Amino acid sequence: MPLGVLMSRLLRLGGASLAALLFANSLALAAEHHVTLAPGEEIRIDRGAFAYTITPISPFTQFDTDIPDFVSPYFKFLLTNDSATSDDYYMEVLNVTQGTWFPQVCIGEVCFPSNTTITIGTAATDTVGVNVIATSDGIGEFDFYLESVGDPGLNDMFHLTLVAGTAAVDAPEFADAFAPLLRQNVPNPMSDATEIGFVLPQESRVDLRLYDVQGRLVETLASGVRTAGAHSVEWNARDAAGKALPNGVYFYRLETSTGVTSRTLTLIR
Repeated sequence: MPLGVLMSRLLRLGGASLAALLFANSLALAAEHHVTLAPGEEIRIDRGAFAYTITPISPFTQFDTDIPDFVSPYFKFLLTNDSATSDDYYMEVLNVTQGTWFPQVCIGEVCFPSNTTITIGTAATDTVGVNVIATSDGIGEFDFYLESVGDPGLNDMFHLTLVAGTAAVDAPEFADAFAPLLRQNVPNPMSDATEIGFVLPQESRVDLRLYDVQGRLVETLASGVRTAGAHSVEWNARDAAGKALPNGVYFYRLETSTGVTSRTLTLIR
């Protein structure tokens, strides 16, 4: 078990016996492992009365040319409590390879320094994540540690990579290896307007289009060649003819010469 997690548990347990603590530590150490999943994949951790499922929403390698960036989490996960009762989950960012980068753990869009704990009711789901603020150019690696407080032996370690600043566009091996990054629109849900951001690892032709749930094209938000780096467009909740659209779920799809990715947004007036 990571030393920081062990010390945090010592503080939380107070008068717990050393034998019990060492036993819980040995269970957690046996279960602990690094995980790499594609967005949409999921893992379920289950033992006795406690269980949870965690599903990554975003890729485990992210690009950001804007430093420092204090906005929404880079890495997002859906955490579902599959236990029969409410459970707390301890989360921490560990092993940051860039010494000046500032780690945060997030619940939704609210972030906390280094670690926090979230309570989730039975059969409920919440969005958690990580936002490591890059204060210099470079490639940083770090781990997102998650543990069930109800059963500390249930835990996971997700290895994440952030390519920041000029490294996001100047390193050919990264530009060639990774697809463009399409950000979640902000705000979401939206009412009158929202901003959609994307990051290109290299110069590319871009087609960013919006569709309704029937797959019909609603609006072309961007089309043409864009330089490497961060870009954003604004959508005003209207179709290509300027007609206001009804409430509902819409899909936006980014297609480039190196990959295709899509996300959903919700319109609520």
